[in-house]
Amino acid sequence: MLESEWDTTTAERDLEPRFRRLELRATVLEANLDHRFARLKAEIETQIWEDRLRGLLVISIGLAVVMWVSLIVSWLR
Repeated sequence: MLESEWDTTTAERDLEPRFRRLELRATVLEANLDHRFARLKAEIETQIWEDRLRGLLVISIGLAVVMWVSLIVSWLR
């Protein structure tokens, strides 16, 4: 009975460093995922704003063309 308790304690002691390494790896992986998620979220938000600004630019150019055409037509009359 005493021998089996010693084996269990020894096995637990042998597994403890492995368990700590696994915990550390899990923590590092979680931090990496959090960082990647934050970076991806920032990239998506940046892309959304770029698309909005591009849309506003297209609308502005369209309005400028319409104004120039209407100005030229009014001069030709």
